[in-house]
Amino acid sequence: MRRMLPGLIKAAKWLSLAVVSLALLLLAAWFLIPDEDLHAEVFQILNAQPSIPPEQNSFYAMWGFKAAPSLAPHIVGRKILETLNQAHTQHRKVTEADLQEFWGVPQLKIDSTGMRFCKMDAVECLPQLRAAREKIESSEREFDLYVRRYHALRDYPDFEEVLPASLDIPMVDFSDFVALSDLTDARVALDMGDKAKQKEALRNLAAELKLWRKIGQNAHSLVTKIIAASVLQRKFKLASELLTEAPEIAVQHSELLVEITRPLTAIEASVSRTLTGELRLTSGVFLGLADEREIDGSNALGSIPGRLLMIGTFKPNATINLQYTLYSAQREFYAQPASIVAEKTSAFLAELNDFSPLSPRTLFYNPVGKVLVYVSPLDWSKYVYAMHDLTAYTRLVELQRRIAAARIGIDEIPAFVATDDSLRNPYTGKPMRWDAQSQTLSLQGYGKARDTLVIRVGIDR
Repeated sequence: MRRMLPGLIKAAKWLSLAVVSLALLLLAAWFLIPDEDLHAEVFQILNAQPSIPPEQNSFYAMWGFKAAPSLAPHIVGRKILETLNQAHTQHRKVTEADLQEFWGVPQLKIDSTGMRFCKMDAVECLPQLRAAREKIESSEREFDLYVRRYHALRDYPDFEEVLPASLDIPMVDFSDFVALSDLTDARVALDMGDKAKQKEALRNLAAELKLWRKIGQNAHSLVTKIIAASVLQRKFKLASELLTEAPEIAVQHSELLVEITRPLTAIEASVSRTLTGELRLTSGVFLGLADEREIDGSNALGSIPGRLLMIGTFKPNATINLQYTLYSAQREFYAQPASIVAEKTSAFLAELNDFSPLSPRTLFYNPVGKVLVYVSPLDWSKYVYAMHDLTAYTRLVELQRRIAAARIGIDEIPAFVATDDSLRNPYTGKPMRWDAQSQTLSLQGYGKARDTLVIRVGIDR
């Protein structure tokens, strides 16, 4: 044992020297290797300005929507957004009380659960909506001013979401708009029961679809994109039910129905704009962390050693550039046809998430930044599938309209649905599935619940 002791001591010394050397090397790498410059494309994204003039953008009116009756929503919205931007520049927070001052009193308060006139999982909504006539008309009277404000959003030339500079800044609450959208759909359902009101009801539905298609296409945040997709799904479902109940409207009001059932386009379904917007939001978080390193010890990073450690291990520009690289890979991958996305998503995500927090590449440069990027889920496939499912559903409704407009008989439907390649199942490229017994068109969705998307075709005899 005594003979081994000198060797063990020598080995321990060498091990200690190696540990100290590694620590010094890490410290040297952390503090001597500077942060990267932002990629030119990233700089452009972070400094991009809205492409639509404020006076033409309904998003500003949405911010001021709940303002007191005596106030103009658009003016209030512009003031709020200006204040939010100033607050970010001045490193101060805008509280709910601050917003209340802009909105004034009394302001809109809607219990969204009370505006759900049809259960979300209902196979058919028309019977439920018409059974709730008294409740619907009561809500219309109670919220008359805000229904008119909501409908006025359609009069704006365009919509473009203006993202906050940081996640600390509030975002528009869409719950009121969804509730008023449901109330408008309920009015459409009631009016379609009266032939004298059908044309105006269909115009109402067409205007609704136009508004929410713009919101979905020009959404810069994931939340807004998915909300718009959900609202559009319900409106196309309503259109399908109306066609099932009265297929003759496809002939009697052909121009309106063509507008209503127009399938979602690739641009409308794309998540490219949303990915870019989410990059801006997460970049704001990383830049906020960088700011916290520089200010006094009252912040979360606290002590001087803690701030020094963050300075060495967290490079904000390098972190944002890495996030941009990953987002760009996703944008390029998810821009492919649905069939390719469905086939290759698992392999793509495995490659995208190939990250080891203990690898030398991670430890020696920007380890905290790399962990922050990879610790957040990098799987956008469920949102992409939601958009492809919505696209598929709109194709089903368009097929339903064409069948009704051409007065296609049951025996002719299988051949008819195969005639237009643009209306096929986006995942397989095959015609939509037709079931003569149930008189339904359907396909298997790839969204979160992998639901079967079904519409029942009404046959105009």
